[in-house]
Amino acid sequence: MKTSRKTLFTIILIISLSVLLPCGAILLHLAIGSRFTKFLAAATALTGYNFLVRTLIGQTVTFFLQNKNHFNLENAWLRPKKFEKKFYRVLKVKKWKKHA
Repeated sequence: MKTSRKTLFTIILIISLSVLLPCGAILLHLAIGSRFTKFLAAATALTGYNFLVRTLIGQTVTFFLQNKNHFNLENAWLRPKKFEKKFYRVLKVKKWKKHA
């Protein structure tokens, strides 16, 4: 399975921003030293860390499970549960799932 250029660009963009924004906020805090810049540095570092880790783990899993034959859709963990149909109707999943 080949990764499209758009997907590759998005992954590189997320990883770059996840590293560069926190570094910039930390440098800003070191230069100014206010409480706001300390908050900004901490918030961007936590957010960047989460995006970075989730992106890297997702890409690692995708790399190792490229062959879709690994997934047995009849497995009990992957089968739709009885409550899901009503739950999806309440959340109106059909309206927004194409955007996710």
